[in-house]
Amino acid sequence: MLMQSQLLISPDKLSIVQLNTGEYWVRLALWMTHEFTGGDLVRFAHDATVSVEGMDKLSSSYNRTNWVSGVTSGALYAFRTLRIPRQCMVLTELSGRLRASDMDAVANGAAIAIAKLADKELPQLPTEGCTIQAQFSERGQPISSPPSREEPTFSSRVGLLPDREHDGTAGAVDGSRAKL
Repeated sequence: MLMQSQLLISPDKLSIVQLNTGEYWVRLALWMTHEFTGGDLVRFAHDATVSVEGMDKLSSSYNRTNWVSGVTSGALYAFRTLRIPRQCMVLTELSGRLRASDMDAVANGAAIAIAKLADKELPQLPTEGCTIQAQFSERGQPISSPPSREEPTFSSRVGLLPDREHDGTAGAVDGSRAKL
């Protein structure tokens, strides 16, 4: 299958996405690196903040690998749907207060971050979901500060990623791999 665009997303662009559903939320900060040719699709920066508080019995047993599987799922959805080349991702932040049923919010955040970095729009997602805020800037800018007026931002309500059949892809961190 040929990709519509073989241009890779610049590694100089940083995306910060936060999804809120009442008292539950997730925040992702990431950038893209080289084209994915196998191995780990999602990697962590050496100084990454990883802090997800599980809010129910199942999610409180989750570790970093469980939450990153949601990031990987959203990334693979974005690459496939937008018909752009797969690239490795570097997470600088993965934090939040989530239930196990909120894993789709993690996937949505990753998909939206990639779409915005690629300057493309995802198809309409179901509207059952989250309030989303996103900030995009050059890497090296502080990620904890609110967006300035000059930085492109958006806020919208979106739902969960559409149900899809298992397509042979899997999480890609701490030993698990994503198939090509």
